[in-house]
Amino acid sequence: MTRNEYNGWYNYETWNYFSWMSNDQRAHQNAITVARMLHIGETVTLYDPKRERSQDFSILGDDKSDYYTSTHALSEYLSERAWIEMERELIGDIGDPTWVRSAVIGAIQECNFFEIADHIIHDNVTFDDEMDAYAEDIDQQAHAQGRESSVD
Repeated sequence: MTRNEYNGWYNYETWNYFSWMSNDQRAHQNAITVARMLHIGETVTLYDPKRERSQDFSILGDDKSDYYTSTHALSEYLSERAWIEMERELIGDIGDPTWVRSAVIGAIQECNFFEIADHIIHDNVTFDDEMDAYAEDIDQQAHAQGRESSVD
């Protein structure tokens, strides 16, 4: 990933993806909903219709031995969703790679999804008393298992 700041973002690709997502009401609301779910410790499932498989995202990580922040989990979710969208939009029924597909792959690889996730969480996720209690419970569970807290 190449850092070449653009409009206050890590690079053009990061700014471009966030700008698109912010202007697409459904995509933006989805990202906020997923951020809130991850932040309180819920697991979010993303379905990939091309591969006919689902992938789970949570603050516990794939094998439940890692402990991620909600920002890390949302970053991974957004990245995977970008790949799914790229395949849906550009490949369709034609499996042959094109220069457009190659350019989009390059853009996705350069995108700083962690920065986008951090921005979404800090601007849209708030704690009420119930969420505070749940986050504290997750934090205590992590410490009991010898892990550091990851609740943002």
